[in-house]
Amino acid sequence: DRLALEMALNVSSDEFILQADWLPGSQVHLAVTTPSFVKVYDLSLDAISPVKCLSLLTSSIVGLSLVRCAHPTSGQRGPTALILAADGTLYSEPFHLPDPSASGDASD
Repeated sequence: DRLALEMALNVSSDEFILQADWLPGSQVHLAVTTPSFVKVYDLSLDAISPVKCLSLLTSSIVGLSLVRCAHPTSGQRGPTALILAADGTLYSEPFHLPDPSASGDASD
């Protein structure tokens, strides 16, 4: 099966895709990285509008790693983006996405 994503890339600025990765533990969340942004799509909902968009103000993005780790304050485990900027700065951004195992069924 194929699904087309609408990326809205700026062709005049030589925008290109660096990488595309599934978020850890997800079968529907796809992160697409360019030098200008990281967009996360929930493909179970929509292939046009991202559910999260990250960008850097002072530098371009050169790399992205997606890890699953505990949030420092809540302790909940979830996907976190580690974004490497061209100036060498490493940023982290936790994703607050719905837990697919929390279906509301208490019979488990």
